Amino acid sequence: MRVILFDDALAQLATGWQPPCGRPLLALLATAHDRRPARDAVRAAACTLAARWVGSAQADYLRPDRLPRIVADGADFLVSLAYGNGGNSGDRDDGCALIALAPASGHGLAALGVDLCMNTLPDDWDDIARLYFAPSVRAALAKTEPQHRAEAFAQAWSQLEACNKAACIDLTEWHSGLATVHGQITTISPDLPAFFANGWRAALALILAPSRPIAT
Repeated sequence: MRVILFDDALAQLATGWQPPCGRPLLALLATAHDRRPARDAVRAAACTLAARWVGSAQADYLRPDRLPRIVADGADFLVSLAYGNGGNSGDRDDGCALIALAPASGHGLAALGVDLCMNTLPDDWDDIARLYFAPSVRAALAKTEPQHRAEAFAQAWSQLEACNKAACIDLTEWHSGLATVHGQITTISPDLPAFFANGWRAALALILAPSRPIAT
């Protein structure tokens, strides 16, 4: 699944294009380095996409029960946002953000989550993995060649966070109950534009609506 740049997403929506049923729109954009102005700008950008989707002049970002929603001209949208510093070729003066957006009904999705993680390996990666990752993920990381472990860790972490967002749960130490929750979630590793988000890994987590197969 491909991530498109924000301006391209706006242009495509203006033509009447929509992503297929069961798949959200994924849009990447530049942001401020500081989290607070970045958060405000990305929420506004997500609202702009939702408004363009339905041909409305504006949209509102809401957080009922901690679950983000966007409402545009009476249409309810699922939305998930991910933020990263240093998104432009590793320059830490810049930031990037990823938006996942889809109609809340009639599009085959019940919930979604998205996350970004930089390809860096913490010094205590094995302790972090022991606390937060499933045993199978920990074992795979331990077997990964050292030169590829940073990318593998970033992918595993982004998948974990995306799944937690889709399930609307906080980051917590791994326990067997999470296997049941995460087992109901479809995870995808979307393709990021390399020239824009060099050094990052992204993950998309989807909970499908009943009786609606995911698009292929």
